[in-house]
This record gives sequence, structure tokens and C-alpha cells, in this order.
Amino acid sequence: KTSDGDFVYARNIGRNAPVAAPPRPANAPASGRWIDVNLTQQLMIAYEGQSVQRVIVTTSGMAGWETPPGNYQILWRVANETMDSVLFTQYFTEQGHAIHYAWWRTPQTIGRPGSHGCLNTLLDDAQYLWDWATIGTPVIVHI
Repeated sequence: KTSDGDFVYARNIGRNAPVAAPPRPANAPASGRWIDVNLTQQLMIAYEGQSVQRVIVTTSGMAGWETPPGNYQILWRVANETMDSVLFTQYFTEQGHAIHYAWWRTPQTIGRPGSHGCLNTLLDDAQYLWDWATIGTPVIVHI
């Protein structure tokens, strides 16, 4: 809702300011590498212990296809999926939820819910997480 009482569709609102890491969740690991996924902010933060390594704007699941909150870990990884050049896929649920590069996203369209439950990233961010994370890396998804 705008200050004059009008409404704007949330899917049409994008970011226009630098992105900073929001506060860590209460159940955050104290050590090791882990990924914080803030669904409200549409951000993924790569942490080494309590130190921010990288802040990544993401697109999570849209209504009806929500990315499920919970405590997960990277279960398996596929460098190049067979589905239309989806690269650097890192699955964190048995149901197929994954972090991956989405070639159809741009800096202007990423950062608002719109996937079928996966966490979409731009290429540089997907490559970073691929090189940085491993099987077993904790993934904490929360609102």
C-alpha cells in the first residue's frame, strides 16, 4: 500500500538500493559454512561461521509453489541439468527444491517470488555457491 492509499502488485516491486544481510536466524550455526535463506527479503547469505561471505538476491517459490521453510542441507549436486541449461543445481530437499542458476532471470526480475519452489540465482551467484558449498552444507530457510 502506498502513502496515498493506492496499491501496487508486490511482483512489480524491485530493489533499487544496495543489499545488506538481515539479522541471522536464532538457530544459526556458530561455525562452518552455511546458507541463510530469508524468504521475506528474497535473500541468500553465505556465511562462514558468523561472518558474511556473500549476499545473494534470489527468487523463491511463488504462491502455490512456496519454497518450504526449514533446516536442510545440500543433498546432491548436478553441474548441468538436462532441463534447458539449468546450471549449478544444488538440491536441499528430497522433493526437488534446489538452488540453481535461472537463465531466464535478470537483475531486473530477480528478487521476488516466482519459481516453482527452487531458489533461482543469477549466473555469478550460482557459480559462487557451487564453488563455495559442498554436500552437507546447511541451508536454513525461513520467513
